[in-house]
Amino acid sequence: MGVQAATTNMASPINFVFLSCHFPPRFRFFAQRLKQKGVNVLGVGDESYDNLHYELKDSLREYYKVSNMEDYDQLYRAIGHFISKYGRIHFVESFNEYWLETEAKLREDFNIVEGYHPKEMAQFKRKSGMKKVFAAAGLKVAPGLFPTSLEEALTFARQTGYPLIVKPDIGVGAEGAKKLNDEAELTKHYVPNSNMFVEQFIQGNIETYDGLCDHEGNVVFYSSLKYSAGIMDLLNGDCESIFYYVVKDVPEDLRTKGDIAVKAFNVKSRFFHLEFFRTADDQLVPLEINLRPPGGISVDMWNYTNHMDAYGDYAAVILKEEVPEHKKTNQFGTYSARRDTWKYLHTHEEIVERLGKRLQLTYNMPNIFSPVMGNLAYIFTSDTMEEMKEAVVFIESRAK
Repeated sequence: MGVQAATTNMASPINFVFLSCHFPPRFRFFAQRLKQKGVNVLGVGDESYDNLHYELKDSLREYYKVSNMEDYDQLYRAIGHFISKYGRIHFVESFNEYWLETEAKLREDFNIVEGYHPKEMAQFKRKSGMKKVFAAAGLKVAPGLFPTSLEEALTFARQTGYPLIVKPDIGVGAEGAKKLNDEAELTKHYVPNSNMFVEQFIQGNIETYDGLCDHEGNVVFYSSLKYSAGIMDLLNGDCESIFYYVVKDVPEDLRTKGDIAVKAFNVKSRFFHLEFFRTADDQLVPLEINLRPPGGISVDMWNYTNHMDAYGDYAAVILKEEVPEHKKTNQFGTYSARRDTWKYLHTHEEIVERLGKRLQLTYNMPNIFSPVMGNLAYIFTSDTMEEMKEAVVFIESRAK
Protein backbone atom coordinates (compact mmCIF):
# COMPACT_ATOMS: atom_id res chain seq x y z
CA MET A 1 0.00 0.00 0.00
CA GLY A 2 1.27 3.48 -0.79
CA VAL A 3 3.14 5.30 -3.50
CA GLN A 4 4.14 3.10 -6.43
CA ALA A 5 5.37 5.48 -9.12
CA ALA A 6 8.12 8.00 -9.59
CA THR A 7 6.97 11.62 -9.88
CA THR A 8 7.94 14.36 -12.29
CA ASN A 9 8.78 18.02 -11.72
CA MET A 10 5.94 19.36 -13.86
CA ALA A 11 4.11 22.22 -12.18
CA SER A 12 0.34 22.41 -12.58
CA PRO A 13 -2.37 24.64 -11.12
CA ILE A 14 -4.92 21.80 -11.01
CA ASN A 15 -4.63 18.61 -8.95
CA PHE A 16 -7.10 15.95 -10.09
CA VAL A 17 -7.52 12.78 -8.03
CA PHE A 18 -8.74 9.91 -10.19
CA LEU A 19 -10.30 7.21 -7.99
CA SER A 20 -10.18 3.64 -9.30
CA CYS A 21 -8.21 5.03 -12.22
CA HIS A 22 -7.54 1.59 -13.69
CA PHE A 23 -11.19 0.61 -14.15
CA PRO A 24 -12.89 0.56 -16.56
CA PRO A 25 -9.67 0.19 -18.57
CA ARG A 26 -10.56 2.58 -21.40
CA PHE A 27 -11.17 5.42 -18.96
CA ARG A 28 -7.40 5.79 -18.94
CA PHE A 29 -7.93 8.21 -21.81
CA PHE A 30 -9.48 10.69 -19.37
CA ALA A 31 -6.18 10.73 -17.49
CA GLN A 32 -4.25 10.98 -20.73
CA ARG A 33 -6.16 14.01 -22.03
CA LEU A 34 -6.00 15.76 -18.66
CA LYS A 35 -2.24 15.32 -18.52
CA GLN A 36 -1.90 16.67 -22.05
CA LYS A 37 -3.53 19.87 -20.80
CA GLY A 38 -1.09 20.18 -17.90
CA VAL A 39 -3.26 18.76 -15.12
CA ASN A 40 -1.67 16.76 -12.30
CA VAL A 41 -3.54 13.46 -12.46
CA LEU A 42 -3.12 11.59 -9.17
CA GLY A 43 -4.34 8.02 -9.34
CA VAL A 44 -5.75 5.88 -6.53
CA GLY A 45 -6.55 2.20 -6.98
CA ASP A 46 -6.23 -1.32 -5.61
CA GLU A 47 -4.39 -2.68 -8.64
CA SER A 48 -0.63 -3.20 -8.57
CA TYR A 49 1.26 -0.42 -10.32
CA ASP A 50 3.02 -2.99 -12.48
CA ASN A 51 -0.35 -4.17 -13.81
CA LEU A 52 -1.55 -0.72 -14.90
CA HIS A 53 -1.81 -0.06 -18.62
CA TYR A 54 1.31 1.68 -19.86
CA GLU A 55 -0.75 4.60 -21.19
CA LEU A 56 -2.28 5.10 -17.75
CA LYS A 57 1.13 4.93 -16.07
CA ASP A 58 2.42 7.60 -18.43
CA SER A 59 -0.58 9.83 -17.67
CA LEU A 60 -0.35 9.78 -13.87
CA ARG A 61 1.78 12.21 -11.93
CA GLU A 62 1.67 9.67 -9.11
CA TYR A 63 -0.17 6.47 -8.22
CA TYR A 64 -1.17 5.54 -4.67
CA LYS A 65 -2.09 1.89 -4.21
CA VAL A 66 -4.56 0.86 -1.53
CA SER A 67 -5.26 -2.71 -0.54
CA ASN A 68 -9.02 -2.15 -0.37
CA MET A 69 -10.97 0.58 -2.14
CA GLU A 70 -13.85 -0.01 0.28
CA ASP A 71 -11.67 1.07 3.23
CA TYR A 72 -12.33 4.80 3.52
CA ASP A 73 -9.40 5.34 5.89
CA GLN A 74 -6.99 4.18 3.18
CA LEU A 75 -8.51 6.58 0.66
CA TYR A 76 -8.38 9.36 3.23
CA ARG A 77 -4.67 8.75 3.75
CA ALA A 78 -4.11 8.74 -0.01
CA ILE A 79 -5.68 12.19 -0.38
CA GLY A 80 -3.72 13.45 2.62
CA HIS A 81 -0.52 12.19 1.03
CA PHE A 82 -1.27 13.99 -2.23
CA ILE A 83 -2.07 17.25 -0.43
CA SER A 84 1.21 17.10 1.48
CA LYS A 85 3.12 16.87 -1.81
CA TYR A 86 1.07 18.86 -4.30
CA GLY A 87 -1.13 21.18 -2.26
CA ARG A 88 -4.84 21.72 -2.62
CA ILE A 89 -6.90 19.07 -4.44
CA HIS A 90 -9.33 20.57 -6.95
CA PHE A 91 -11.20 17.52 -8.23
CA VAL A 92 -11.97 13.99 -7.01
CA GLU A 93 -13.66 11.86 -9.67
CA SER A 94 -14.06 8.24 -10.73
CA PHE A 95 -16.62 8.43 -13.61
CA ASN A 96 -18.31 5.52 -11.83
CA GLU A 97 -21.54 5.80 -9.85
CA TYR A 98 -20.40 3.06 -7.45
CA TRP A 99 -17.93 5.53 -5.89
CA LEU A 100 -20.26 8.53 -5.96
CA GLU A 101 -20.81 8.67 -2.20
CA THR A 102 -17.12 8.04 -1.50
CA GLU A 103 -16.16 10.94 -3.76
CA ALA A 104 -18.67 13.18 -2.00
CA LYS A 105 -17.33 12.32 1.46
CA LEU A 106 -13.74 12.95 0.39
CA ARG A 107 -14.73 16.33 -1.03
CA GLU A 108 -16.39 17.30 2.23
CA ASP A 109 -13.56 16.04 4.42
CA PHE A 110 -10.90 17.86 2.40
CA ASN A 111 -12.92 20.99 1.57
CA ILE A 112 -12.92 20.31 -2.18
CA VAL A 113 -15.43 22.72 -3.65
CA GLU A 114 -15.90 21.25 -7.14
CA GLY A 115 -18.44 18.45 -7.27
CA TYR A 116 -21.27 17.10 -5.14
CA HIS A 117 -21.17 16.65 -1.36
CA PRO A 118 -22.87 14.09 0.94
CA LYS A 119 -25.98 16.18 1.61
CA GLU A 120 -26.79 16.00 -2.12
CA MET A 121 -26.38 12.26 -2.51
CA ALA A 122 -29.98 11.17 -1.83
CA GLN A 123 -31.17 12.70 -5.09
CA PHE A 124 -28.59 10.75 -7.08
CA LYS A 125 -28.18 7.43 -5.27
CA ARG A 126 -31.80 6.81 -4.29
CA LYS A 127 -34.34 6.22 -7.03
CA SER A 128 -37.00 7.72 -4.75
CA GLY A 129 -34.84 10.84 -4.44
CA MET A 130 -34.48 11.11 -8.22
CA LYS A 131 -38.24 10.81 -8.60
CA LYS A 132 -38.80 13.80 -6.29
CA VAL A 133 -36.44 15.98 -8.33
CA PHE A 134 -38.02 14.94 -11.62
CA ALA A 135 -41.49 15.67 -10.29
CA ALA A 136 -40.46 19.04 -8.82
CA ALA A 137 -39.11 19.99 -12.26
CA GLY A 138 -42.51 19.32 -13.79
CA LEU A 139 -41.69 15.98 -15.40
CA LYS A 140 -44.30 13.23 -15.19
CA VAL A 141 -43.05 10.22 -13.21
CA ALA A 142 -44.40 6.75 -12.53
CA PRO A 143 -46.25 6.52 -9.19
CA GLY A 144 -44.26 4.73 -6.51
CA LEU A 145 -43.75 4.38 -2.76
CA PHE A 146 -41.90 2.69 0.09
CA PRO A 147 -44.59 0.43 1.57
CA THR A 148 -44.50 0.22 5.36
CA SER A 149 -46.60 -2.94 5.28
CA LEU A 150 -47.87 -5.57 2.88
CA GLU A 151 -51.33 -4.10 3.13
CA GLU A 152 -50.03 -0.68 2.04
CA ALA A 153 -48.27 -2.31 -0.92
CA LEU A 154 -51.46 -4.16 -1.88
CA THR A 155 -53.52 -0.97 -1.60
CA PHE A 156 -51.05 0.81 -3.90
CA ALA A 157 -51.31 -2.06 -6.37
CA ARG A 158 -55.10 -1.89 -6.39
CA GLN A 159 -54.90 1.83 -7.17
CA THR A 160 -52.31 1.60 -9.95
CA GLY A 161 -52.93 -1.89 -11.27
CA TYR A 162 -50.48 -4.60 -12.27
CA PRO A 163 -47.79 -5.22 -13.29
CA LEU A 164 -45.55 -3.50 -10.74
CA ILE A 165 -41.79 -3.11 -10.49
CA VAL A 166 -40.00 -3.66 -7.20
CA LYS A 167 -36.36 -2.59 -7.04
CA PRO A 168 -33.74 -1.50 -4.54
CA ASP A 169 -33.94 2.20 -3.80
CA ILE A 170 -30.15 2.29 -4.07
CA GLY A 171 -28.85 0.24 -6.95
CA VAL A 172 -27.21 0.36 -10.36
CA GLY A 173 -29.57 0.32 -13.35
CA ALA A 174 -31.97 -2.63 -13.32
CA GLU A 175 -29.91 -4.64 -10.82
CA GLY A 176 -32.23 -6.36 -8.36
CA ALA A 177 -35.39 -5.20 -10.13
CA LYS A 178 -38.30 -7.60 -10.55
CA LYS A 179 -41.58 -7.39 -12.41
CA LEU A 180 -44.61 -8.54 -10.41
CA ASN A 181 -47.72 -9.47 -12.34
CA ASP A 182 -50.36 -10.09 -9.67
CA GLU A 183 -51.22 -10.01 -5.98
CA ALA A 184 -49.75 -13.46 -5.36
CA GLU A 185 -46.36 -12.40 -6.69
CA LEU A 186 -46.42 -9.16 -4.69
CA THR A 187 -47.28 -11.07 -1.50
CA LYS A 188 -44.51 -13.57 -2.17
CA HIS A 189 -41.80 -10.97 -2.83
CA TYR A 190 -42.75 -8.36 -0.24
CA VAL A 191 -40.03 -8.05 2.42
CA PRO A 192 -40.83 -6.00 5.56
CA ASN A 193 -38.44 -3.17 6.47
CA SER A 194 -36.49 -3.62 3.26
CA ASN A 195 -34.87 -1.15 0.88
CA MET A 196 -37.32 -2.09 -1.86
CA PHE A 197 -39.21 0.57 -3.75
CA VAL A 198 -42.53 -0.32 -5.41
CA GLU A 199 -43.41 1.43 -8.64
CA GLN A 200 -46.02 1.27 -11.36
CA PHE A 201 -44.75 -0.63 -14.39
CA ILE A 202 -44.37 1.62 -17.42
CA GLN A 203 -44.67 -0.11 -20.77
CA GLY A 204 -42.31 1.54 -23.21
CA ASN A 205 -38.89 1.64 -24.80
CA ILE A 206 -35.89 3.19 -23.10
CA GLU A 207 -34.31 6.23 -24.70
CA THR A 208 -31.36 7.92 -23.08
CA TYR A 209 -30.29 11.52 -22.98
CA ASP A 210 -26.55 11.63 -22.46
CA GLY A 211 -23.95 14.33 -22.56
CA LEU A 212 -21.48 16.64 -20.89
CA CYS A 213 -21.99 19.89 -18.97
CA ASP A 214 -19.46 22.66 -18.54
CA HIS A 215 -18.63 24.39 -15.25
CA GLU A 216 -21.69 26.64 -15.57
CA GLY A 217 -24.10 23.77 -16.25
CA ASN A 218 -24.43 24.35 -19.99
CA VAL A 219 -24.85 21.19 -22.06
CA VAL A 220 -21.87 21.27 -24.42
CA PHE A 221 -22.48 17.86 -25.98
CA TYR A 222 -25.57 15.65 -26.10
CA SER A 223 -26.50 12.32 -27.63
CA SER A 224 -28.98 9.48 -27.23
CA LEU A 225 -28.90 5.69 -27.16
CA LYS A 226 -31.59 3.18 -28.05
CA TYR A 227 -31.60 -0.49 -27.01
CA SER A 228 -32.89 -3.56 -28.80
CA ALA A 229 -34.20 -4.81 -25.43
CA GLY A 230 -34.24 -3.70 -21.83
CA ILE A 231 -31.42 -4.58 -19.44
CA MET A 232 -33.99 -6.01 -17.02
CA ASP A 233 -35.32 -8.30 -19.76
CA LEU A 234 -31.80 -9.63 -20.22
CA LEU A 235 -31.19 -10.13 -16.49
CA ASN A 236 -34.57 -11.86 -16.05
CA GLY A 237 -33.88 -14.19 -18.98
CA ASP A 238 -36.58 -12.73 -21.23
CA CYS A 239 -34.05 -12.27 -24.06
CA GLU A 240 -30.63 -13.69 -24.83
CA SER A 241 -28.70 -10.64 -26.01
CA ILE A 242 -29.03 -6.98 -26.79
CA PHE A 243 -27.46 -4.48 -29.10
CA TYR A 244 -27.68 -0.75 -28.73
CA TYR A 245 -26.81 2.23 -30.86
CA VAL A 246 -26.19 5.96 -30.99
CA VAL A 247 -29.09 7.59 -32.81
CA LYS A 248 -28.56 9.96 -35.72
CA ASP A 249 -30.84 12.68 -34.40
CA VAL A 250 -31.95 13.28 -30.82
CA PRO A 251 -35.74 13.83 -30.73
CA GLU A 252 -36.64 17.38 -29.81
CA ASP A 253 -38.95 16.36 -26.93
CA LEU A 254 -36.21 14.16 -25.46
CA ARG A 255 -33.71 16.98 -25.57
CA THR A 256 -36.17 19.44 -24.03
CA LYS A 257 -37.09 17.17 -21.12
CA GLY A 258 -33.48 16.04 -20.74
CA ASP A 259 -32.29 19.63 -20.45
CA ILE A 260 -34.96 20.31 -17.82
CA ALA A 261 -33.69 17.34 -15.79
CA VAL A 262 -30.02 18.31 -16.16
CA LYS A 263 -30.82 21.79 -14.84
CA ALA A 264 -32.97 20.42 -12.01
CA PHE A 265 -30.10 18.21 -10.80
CA ASN A 266 -27.62 21.09 -11.15
CA VAL A 267 -25.16 19.07 -13.24
CA LYS A 268 -21.85 20.88 -13.69
CA SER A 269 -18.40 19.89 -14.99
CA ARG A 270 -19.38 16.30 -15.58
CA PHE A 271 -21.11 13.76 -17.78
CA PHE A 272 -24.74 12.71 -17.33
CA HIS A 273 -26.76 9.68 -18.37
CA LEU A 274 -30.55 10.01 -18.19
CA GLU A 275 -33.00 7.22 -18.97
CA PHE A 276 -36.56 7.82 -20.14
CA PHE A 277 -39.38 5.46 -21.09
CA ARG A 278 -41.13 6.39 -24.33
CA THR A 279 -44.67 5.03 -24.04
CA ALA A 280 -47.02 3.84 -26.76
CA ASP A 281 -48.78 7.22 -26.73
CA ASP A 282 -45.41 8.97 -27.30
CA GLN A 283 -44.98 10.29 -23.75
CA LEU A 284 -41.57 10.47 -22.09
CA VAL A 285 -41.40 9.28 -18.47
CA PRO A 286 -38.06 9.82 -16.66
CA LEU A 287 -36.60 6.72 -15.05
CA GLU A 288 -33.28 7.74 -13.49
CA ILE A 289 -30.14 9.86 -13.77
CA ASN A 290 -26.52 8.78 -13.45
CA LEU A 291 -23.66 11.23 -13.03
CA ARG A 292 -21.34 9.41 -15.42
CA PRO A 293 -21.04 8.58 -19.08
CA PRO A 294 -23.34 5.78 -20.30
CA GLY A 295 -21.99 2.31 -19.55
CA GLY A 296 -19.83 -0.11 -21.45
CA ILE A 297 -17.70 1.58 -24.07
CA SER A 298 -20.31 4.16 -25.05
CA VAL A 299 -17.79 7.01 -24.90
CA ASP A 300 -15.88 5.31 -27.70
CA MET A 301 -19.16 4.91 -29.61
CA TRP A 302 -19.66 8.67 -29.39
CA ASN A 303 -16.16 9.28 -30.64
CA TYR A 304 -16.35 6.97 -33.64
CA THR A 305 -19.89 7.96 -34.60
CA ASN A 306 -19.43 11.73 -34.31
CA HIS A 307 -15.71 11.95 -35.14
CA MET A 308 -15.06 13.60 -31.79
CA ASP A 309 -12.92 13.20 -28.68
CA ALA A 310 -15.17 13.10 -25.61
CA TYR A 311 -12.17 12.38 -23.38
CA GLY A 312 -10.56 15.60 -24.59
CA ASP A 313 -13.83 17.51 -24.24
CA TYR A 314 -13.96 16.57 -20.58
CA ALA A 315 -10.41 17.83 -20.07
CA ALA A 316 -11.43 21.11 -21.72
CA VAL A 317 -14.36 21.42 -19.30
CA ILE A 318 -12.04 20.92 -16.31
CA LEU A 319 -9.77 23.69 -17.65
CA LYS A 320 -12.85 25.88 -18.32
CA GLU A 321 -11.95 25.99 -21.98
CA GLU A 322 -14.43 26.19 -24.84
CA VAL A 323 -15.57 22.78 -26.02
CA PRO A 324 -15.62 22.45 -29.82
CA GLU A 325 -19.04 22.15 -31.41
CA HIS A 326 -19.58 18.68 -32.83
CA LYS A 327 -21.42 18.32 -36.09
CA LYS A 328 -23.72 15.32 -36.09
CA THR A 329 -22.81 12.74 -38.70
CA ASN A 330 -25.38 10.88 -40.75
CA GLN A 331 -24.47 7.54 -39.19
CA PHE A 332 -25.55 5.10 -36.52
CA GLY A 333 -22.90 3.87 -34.09
CA THR A 334 -23.68 0.36 -32.85
CA TYR A 335 -22.58 -1.99 -30.08
CA SER A 336 -22.97 -5.73 -30.61
CA ALA A 337 -21.28 -8.52 -28.67
CA ARG A 338 -20.72 -12.26 -28.37
CA ARG A 339 -20.51 -14.59 -25.40
CA ASP A 340 -17.60 -16.95 -24.86
CA THR A 341 -19.93 -19.82 -23.93
CA TRP A 342 -21.91 -19.74 -27.18
CA LYS A 343 -21.09 -21.07 -30.64
CA TYR A 344 -21.69 -18.75 -33.55
CA LEU A 345 -22.42 -19.17 -37.23
CA HIS A 346 -19.65 -16.84 -38.39
CA THR A 347 -16.04 -16.56 -37.25
CA HIS A 348 -14.45 -13.41 -35.89
CA GLU A 349 -12.37 -13.18 -39.06
CA GLU A 350 -15.51 -13.32 -41.19
CA ILE A 351 -17.05 -10.49 -39.16
CA VAL A 352 -13.96 -8.34 -39.61
CA GLU A 353 -14.04 -8.96 -43.36
CA ARG A 354 -17.81 -8.36 -43.62
CA LEU A 355 -17.75 -5.05 -41.73
CA GLY A 356 -14.57 -3.77 -43.34
CA LYS A 357 -13.98 -0.04 -42.74
CA ARG A 358 -17.24 0.20 -40.80
CA LEU A 359 -15.69 -1.78 -37.93
CA GLN A 360 -14.23 0.76 -35.54
CA LEU A 361 -13.25 -1.25 -32.46
CA THR A 362 -13.23 -4.76 -31.04
CA TYR A 363 -12.93 -5.06 -27.30
CA ASN A 364 -12.83 -7.79 -24.65
CA MET A 365 -15.29 -6.66 -22.00
CA PRO A 366 -14.20 -6.94 -18.33
CA ASN A 367 -15.78 -9.98 -16.68
CA ILE A 368 -17.84 -7.86 -14.31
CA PHE A 369 -19.76 -6.44 -17.30
CA SER A 370 -20.06 -9.63 -19.36
CA PRO A 371 -23.37 -10.98 -17.94
CA VAL A 372 -25.11 -8.01 -19.53
CA MET A 373 -22.65 -6.74 -22.12
CA GLY A 374 -21.23 -10.00 -23.48
CA ASN A 375 -17.54 -10.89 -23.80
CA LEU A 376 -16.26 -9.77 -27.19
CA ALA A 377 -17.70 -6.43 -28.28
CA TYR A 378 -17.83 -4.89 -31.73
CA ILE A 379 -18.37 -1.19 -32.40
CA PHE A 380 -19.28 -0.36 -35.97
CA THR A 381 -20.94 2.43 -37.92
CA SER A 382 -23.79 2.15 -40.45
CA ASP A 383 -25.53 4.52 -42.82
CA THR A 384 -28.97 2.93 -42.50
CA MET A 385 -30.99 0.98 -39.95
CA GLU A 386 -31.22 -1.95 -42.37
CA GLU A 387 -27.45 -2.05 -42.75
CA MET A 388 -27.07 -1.96 -38.97
CA LYS A 389 -29.51 -4.80 -38.33
CA GLU A 390 -27.95 -6.97 -41.02
CA ALA A 391 -24.55 -6.54 -39.36
CA VAL A 392 -25.96 -7.39 -35.93
CA VAL A 393 -27.54 -10.56 -37.30
CA PHE A 394 -24.23 -11.54 -38.91
CA ILE A 395 -22.36 -11.00 -35.63
CA GLU A 396 -24.85 -12.62 -33.24
CA SER A 397 -26.32 -15.50 -35.27
CA ARG A 398 -25.67 -18.71 -33.34
CA ALA A 399 -24.74 -22.06 -34.81
CA LYS A 400 -27.44 -24.73 -34.55
